[in-house]
Amino acid sequence: MAVNIFYDITGLKRNEEAQHLLAEASELISSSLDYSSTLTNVAQMVVPKLADWCAVHILAEDGTIQPLAVAHANPEKVRFALDLLQRYFPDPKAPVVIARVIRSGQAEYYPEVVEQPILQFPEDAEYFGFAQDLGVRSAMILPLVARQQTLGAITLVWADSERRYTEADVNLGMDLAHRAAIAI
Repeated sequence: MAVNIFYDITGLKRNEEAQHLLAEASELISSSLDYSSTLTNVAQMVVPKLADWCAVHILAEDGTIQPLAVAHANPEKVRFALDLLQRYFPDPKAPVVIARVIRSGQAEYYPEVVEQPILQFPEDAEYFGFAQDLGVRSAMILPLVARQQTLGAITLVWADSERRYTEADVNLGMDLAHRAAIAI
């Protein structure tokens, strides 16, 4: 007689990977006093572990929202995204998702993005074409909050890999965003 026992270690493996990612982020954050380079390094670190795309926006002293970092495995796509972000800065009062997250201090999570780009800016046919080219499939926009003040937002996107975010990913992303906010 044979007995087969199967044990699903998927959850344990994900937890281990999440803890490793957070430890790596903490090490990056504590390694420099220059928050700009630190957050750029954090954005690069999460690709492709937690996102195909990562963008960090900061609320500037003058109240504007400024892109600080963009990461993707393909440098051509990074240049494309930086061009997009330079052309379409979100107004902090605009009803766009990055501005909304920074105003509210609340994360927004899109497990499945269908047809309409989530990184919405004012109605613009050229922008819509750019956003479609990014190929966003799942996303989360997380506030960078430290000392009860929202300092910016980090956007994590699955596109190329066609993976989707889960609630567990949002919790991991919020922990990462909190650690990143400390760098600011």
